Amino acid sequence: MDYYLLCINWGDALTDIVSSLIVTLITAGVGALFIKHYLARITFSNKMKEMGFSNTSTNKQSQKEISQMCDKAKEIKIIYVSGFHFMNINKHHLERALKRGATVKFLCAHPDSVFLKDIENMEYFQRDLQGKRLREKESKIGTEVLDMIEKYRDTKLEMRFYSSEYRLPFILAYYPDESVKAWLTVTLPPYKSSKSFLLRGEKKKNPIPDDEFNFIDMMETNFDMIWEHASKSVEEVLEDHKTREEALKEYWDGLYRVAKQNMEDAKEHKGALIEVAAQHPLIDGTTPNEEFQKRLLKAVDLYHELKDRKKPVKIYVPGSVHKDNGVVDKLSLSEAGKRFLVKKGIPKSDIYADDMNEKYKGKDGVYNSTEECYVACKIFADNSFGELHCICSPAQMTRKVFSYIHCGYVPDVHTVSCDEMYHNYVKEVFENVPELLSDMHILQDDWNGAVKSRNSRKPTKD
Repeated sequence: MDYYLLCINWGDALTDIVSSLIVTLITAGVGALFIKHYLARITFSNKMKEMGFSNTSTNKQSQKEISQMCDKAKEIKIIYVSGFHFMNINKHHLERALKRGATVKFLCAHPDSVFLKDIENMEYFQRDLQGKRLREKESKIGTEVLDMIEKYRDTKLEMRFYSSEYRLPFILAYYPDESVKAWLTVTLPPYKSSKSFLLRGEKKKNPIPDDEFNFIDMMETNFDMIWEHASKSVEEVLEDHKTREEALKEYWDGLYRVAKQNMEDAKEHKGALIEVAAQHPLIDGTTPNEEFQKRLLKAVDLYHELKDRKKPVKIYVPGSVHKDNGVVDKLSLSEAGKRFLVKKGIPKSDIYADDMNEKYKGKDGVYNSTEECYVACKIFADNSFGELHCICSPAQMTRKVFSYIHCGYVPDVHTVSCDEMYHNYVKEVFENVPELLSDMHILQDDWNGAVKSRNSRKPTKD
């Protein structure tokens, strides 16, 4: 017996025992962590079910779900920003539900609300991975809402409109067996519904105790409160839209009367100011392009014509340093235009350029037609000129005149055309002019239009 004990290698034996214990402890630890993690997931899942959630996914509500909802639900409640895509794609499903007698209530934003303007502004500045804007400036959510009104006007769909109460888009469907199904889309602006996930839920007939939290109850309360207390009917919204147009016309009528009177009062002064609307991009970053040159040549002719009438004349060429498609000009539009005029015999002392840009717009610079008019009107008023002339593109003329009116003056307008004009007649009439007319603070530095043009045209420091 003692012999065998003496033959045992106690070092190896202890090593084997310790190794076995380590393996056992690690296995037990991993098992405990796994069980703890698994139990946590079960606890979380059970808690979510208690709150009414059945599952979550990155997929939208399926066509099968929508079809079944429209075939079986007795009432459907929908809230979106505009609902443009959902309501267009599923119009035949929703009309089927309405025809069989289901009630469909739809809440969306008021088409003229500041809420929508804020969303449009946010989406305009946000770009996707390919560099494309989430929303172009000509794409208006309010137009989408008006389109929904038109599409569903002759149906039994009930529509109302909110101003700022919106939080997240969702759909509630109520069934004959008293159950409720819910689809809640979770997303964060400026991202759209394509960058979101969907929470599904269901509430059975048995009522949930008042002291228990349930997300479907919250959705019902949210929808009903907005529907009853913070919404308007289709008729009211359309009337608001009409009233707003009338208010804008009255507003601009008032500005026009003031501007005409200011021009009448200015006639006692002798001098004349010519503003030449600048045009980017410059050739090789230094030379006015064809369209800009034609305007400058028109200014030269007008300058001499006014001089012949013994008028003191000054020419203002607006425009800070621009970039176009990522290429930065070497000169400001003002400086390029000034050099061109000097070569045509206009004295430097009769040309206003960067000095006026900096005096009246500072570091912001001059980057759109409205800012050009603003600086020109400041020069006109501060230097007591009697005549005000504007040389611009024929397509640009209406927007320039309204910008001048907003500044308090009405210029004599001279248009110059060319084969390839920068400004587009259709875009001016249907996009640029309406945008300018609808904003009563167009000359503010933080005006959306000014911010957009400045961000797209002003070079940034590396």
